[in-house]
Amino acid sequence: MYNKDSAIGNKDNNFNLIRLILSIGVVCSHAFDLFPPSISYTFAKLTQVGSLGECCVFQFFGISGFLIFQSFLRNKSFLEFLIKRFLRLWPGLFVCISLTTVILGPLVTQMSIKEYFQDKQTLEYWLGNISLLTVRYHLPGVFEENYYKEAVNGSIWSLRIEFACYLMLLFSNYFVYRWLSRLEKYNKLIPKIPNLVIITLLFIYILTCIYLWHDIPKVILLIELKFFFIIGMIFHLLRKKIKFNLFILVFLIINWICFKHTFCNRIMYYLLIFYLLYCFAFSKSVRRAVKLDSDICYGTYIYGFPIQQLLYFYFPNLTSLSSLIFTIPIVLALACLSWYIVEKPCIKLIMKFRLIFPSLIKL
Repeated sequence: MYNKDSAIGNKDNNFNLIRLILSIGVVCSHAFDLFPPSISYTFAKLTQVGSLGECCVFQFFGISGFLIFQSFLRNKSFLEFLIKRFLRLWPGLFVCISLTTVILGPLVTQMSIKEYFQDKQTLEYWLGNISLLTVRYHLPGVFEENYYKEAVNGSIWSLRIEFACYLMLLFSNYFVYRWLSRLEKYNKLIPKIPNLVIITLLFIYILTCIYLWHDIPKVILLIELKFFFIIGMIFHLLRKKIKFNLFILVFLIINWICFKHTFCNRIMYYLLIFYLLYCFAFSKSVRRAVKLDSDICYGTYIYGFPIQQLLYFYFPNLTSLSSLIFTIPIVLALACLSWYIVEKPCIKLIMKFRLIFPSLIKL
């Protein structure tokens, strides 16, 4: 009998492949924003839900909710969970932002090198983005003549939202669930795991909105992304019961059609896609055909945008489609370097941390 818990634990699943496809989907979507369109981009018109990139980001959050919740429940320590999440997200981002600031910026800026590094915007870009407290899109004099002038790296906006998910999950369970679980009456009324989810839902909304309070125009998008993170958590709780079923698929399709002209249209469509991806993730036939153990989706996601901007800077005659011929191989190469040189070694640091601080890791 196929054991999903075992498949998740020993990585005998297709999540790496799915996330890589989604990150390439984001790169392809950005090509139509960063280069002159060579064809009419009809994805949003066909689905009436938004761009391909937006769809992929929503699926990322759903998968993250599934996998991060799995990690949270398996970790014996709250501190270990936080360290793991930090080592997975931050080192790759730090290197990407640093390379962009120190190498790419001086290479293409319209200012002198001295003026570039003396400009306070340079330091603000570097510090703001690696801190995950804010997002900075501009470097002085960089890509100001490009087809798209609004950002050096427009993909990084979602990272602090995802990191906020980790913090809120940690906060809600450590400071609230642990305290409430000491009340005997409370434990008798509500089982632990569903209670953990309920408390998380409450605090993840309230505290994340406070964390991002100054981005009022993005509040709706924020709530929808958090909702999808929570959907992923719920899928994890029901993982043994959820499997591919034609009845469920038809139900989700009808559900989407019924809500197509309402504000729920996007959520219903993305939920349908997420269900299909979830079933695809545990397909043994796909796993036998394509076995991807390297998790290069993160590098693909964060390096795609600046590489596309750089390509337009040097080759402005490229169109959206022709640019992808060059973009995808370059980005995948950088993603592999990021995974094997930066991300994977940093993930392994948790083992050394356990040896050095055995008592601290139990917190």
